[in-house]
Amino acid sequence: MAAPDAHRDKRAKAGPVLYPMDEPLLRKCDALMKNLAKKSQAVHFLRPVDWKKMGLVDYPKLIKHPMDIGTVSERLGKNHYARLEDFANETRLIWKNAFIFNAPDSLYFKAAKSLSDAFEKAMEKMEAEAEAVSALQVDTMERCNILLADIQANPLAEWFLDPVDHVALGLTDYTQVITQPMDLSTIGRKLQRAQYLSPEDFAHDTRLVFQNAITYNSAQSMFG
Repeated sequence: MAAPDAHRDKRAKAGPVLYPMDEPLLRKCDALMKNLAKKSQAVHFLRPVDWKKMGLVDYPKLIKHPMDIGTVSERLGKNHYARLEDFANETRLIWKNAFIFNAPDSLYFKAAKSLSDAFEKAMEKMEAEAEAVSALQVDTMERCNILLADIQANPLAEWFLDPVDHVALGLTDYTQVITQPMDLSTIGRKLQRAQYLSPEDFAHDTRLVFQNAITYNSAQSMFG
């Protein structure tokens, strides 16, 4: 009989791994979470939302994957994350859940936005440091495929996976404001069809996805 983790290990080795969670990276992630936990805005996210005690009867209906800073920190201590991006995506769930459940003008939404911005800035620095230490040796366009898969796995990318259905959403001015719509599934198809002549072309379309969201929703929104 195979060991319980045999299937998981096989999947983990199926392809190139970007930023594997080694000991130095683990320490940096742990330090990041401790720094976030010290911020005043983090008080709302340190432990699981006690929705029963708070009378938030809709919480489990809207939030399918609860997450909090304490749980992420505990999992770091147990070597739960195989890659930096695995750690990042579970942390991003904290902010995403706050964005979904709370109004944009609420203190919870604003606190999550502040922490999210700080987290992404720290992640950008950690990724650059990891890249400098051990760059992934793959073809440039294969790297684009890996990066796209990571972006699509980001919980905050949910709204960008497919083209914006502005008709169904009633966004009557969308095509006037956004002259070059773009989404992650379209980028994926263009990669598969070898329509990008360079990584810069891929990067341009990827930036366009998020710039469109900021342009239409403002930098103060969850997309900013």
